[in-house]
Amino acid sequence: MSVSNEQETKKTEMTPEESEQFRKAEFNRRFRHGTVAVVITIAVIVAVVLLNVLMTAISNQFLWYIDLTGEVYQAKNPEYLGLYSLTDSCKDMLSSTFAGLKDEYAGEDVKVDIIFCDDPDVLLGNSSQRMIYYTALNLQKAFPQNIKVQCIDIYNNASAVQKYKANSASNIYSSQVIIASGTEFRILSIRAFFVFNDDTSTTPWAYNGEKYFTSSIIAVTKAEAPICAVTNNHGEIPLPASMWSLLENAGYKVMYLNLETDEVPDNCRLMVTYGPTQDFKSRFDGEGSVSEIEKLDRFLDKTYAYCIFFNPEMPVLTHLEEYLTEWGIVIDRTTDGAGRTFAHQIRNQIQTLTADGFTFVGEYSTVGSGSGVTNDMRSTGVPAKVVFKNTGSISYDRTYITMYVTPEEDESLTETFQYAYRYSNGVSRTISNVFLAGADATAYIDNGLGDDDSIGNKSLVGEGGNYPLMTLTTESHTEQESSYTSVSHTAFVLACASTDFASDTLLQSEVYGNADVLLGALRSMGKEVVAVNIPWKPFNSTTIKEDYIQESQARTVTVVMALIPAVLCLAAGVFVVVRRRFA
Repeated sequence: MSVSNEQETKKTEMTPEESEQFRKAEFNRRFRHGTVAVVITIAVIVAVVLLNVLMTAISNQFLWYIDLTGEVYQAKNPEYLGLYSLTDSCKDMLSSTFAGLKDEYAGEDVKVDIIFCDDPDVLLGNSSQRMIYYTALNLQKAFPQNIKVQCIDIYNNASAVQKYKANSASNIYSSQVIIASGTEFRILSIRAFFVFNDDTSTTPWAYNGEKYFTSSIIAVTKAEAPICAVTNNHGEIPLPASMWSLLENAGYKVMYLNLETDEVPDNCRLMVTYGPTQDFKSRFDGEGSVSEIEKLDRFLDKTYAYCIFFNPEMPVLTHLEEYLTEWGIVIDRTTDGAGRTFAHQIRNQIQTLTADGFTFVGEYSTVGSGSGVTNDMRSTGVPAKVVFKNTGSISYDRTYITMYVTPEEDESLTETFQYAYRYSNGVSRTISNVFLAGADATAYIDNGLGDDDSIGNKSLVGEGGNYPLMTLTTESHTEQESSYTSVSHTAFVLACASTDFASDTLLQSEVYGNADVLLGALRSMGKEVVAVNIPWKPFNSTTIKEDYIQESQARTVTVVMALIPAVLCLAAGVFVVVRRRFA
């Protein structure tokens, strides 16, 4: 007789009370067994989850990964490393930089923050951002005393990155990486970490993250506290308080400079002339005279920056204006029949903010290097209005060759010049627009005569044109700084035809973007260090080659490898169910 039949026989011989007790005992036994099974199952699941979380955290913390991205490529290129591995050149370069700074800072380690503007899970879920994130983590692992990687969800904590905005009009996006040290920082786009065939390509062919990180880290850690010298011995207008504060907020120590009697400080990186009314001295002014033009030229030969603000009331300053023409800048003037010369004053009745039309909203330049000054402002979709009051205009020097953008090259543009350049005596310079007056603008001179088209005593001299109001001239060359780095040396001359552009009223305005333009210009005129000896890392081809495996074979292997685990799990489940059912 089987055990089951024996239990049934006993149950029939029991009294009702005994049968009820037996039933309860059987129920309690099964309940205990079932509860234990459930508890064990839950405990195992929780243990697996906790172990997975723990191992993930540890692996992320200590980077327990094996970089296999270079194995296929290394067969033909033994020097090639995987996408996530740091080269010896990178480590040596940063080690040298950090060691030098530690000596300079009396034994203190310099600190660098690498900030990703999104949650780590999002970064790991995107193939492009994952490469950059792992490179940053490897840098942190290699230099734990110097580099710290942070992830900030800017959607929920936008204020945490506010201090890194280039200006009030710019935004920081989740697709950007911030590298900061002290008061210096760089905001890098994801695209900048990759190499494309051209500017319009969307598919990269190589990864450049290690090199780009290294260059940016060196740039922010080696930044100095530079001097901005404001010239004051040419009858200049006193620099507005808001302009002075803006320069200080941009990281400059601001001081006045008598260019005739004082030497330019060694740490001066920017010189500003604001509304001059007297000419700069030249060596042609007489024996023994100090040449301020030569001082300015030697300053710019060091590839620094010079900004000049003028207005239509500025008299002809022969030496200064002749020097500016070497940088492509010509102040627009008209000479009347009596031989008198007057600077142009620009009027725009369509974009005007005043009844007379001489205070108006400028037009952003969208082509040429000068447009880079306002890239952040224009990226907002609705750029802030930038106001020009009592402004003259600028033309390109006739010795410069003007390059045109035609509708065939860019259908969104009408025919307009993009930039002009000149190459002379081994020096190449380019000039491009930052702001223009708009197609409806006209030019006047204040000759006191007037005519049928006069505005008071101002006579019309231009029938209309998109006059440049602010221009940027650049002169570039690259020098080797060490065996690992080179510096992109670029001298800049920014010319603005309106002193009122930088007035307290317009710079303090929360509506107009004049302050943001100047902040953008100051940042554009900085120097960048370029890391050399760090190669690009080309991506391995993922195309199936015929000499390895046929496409149909690859499909078969994929299906088999996907089905085998599922079939094994199903078979094990069926086996367990059957055994329990008939146990």
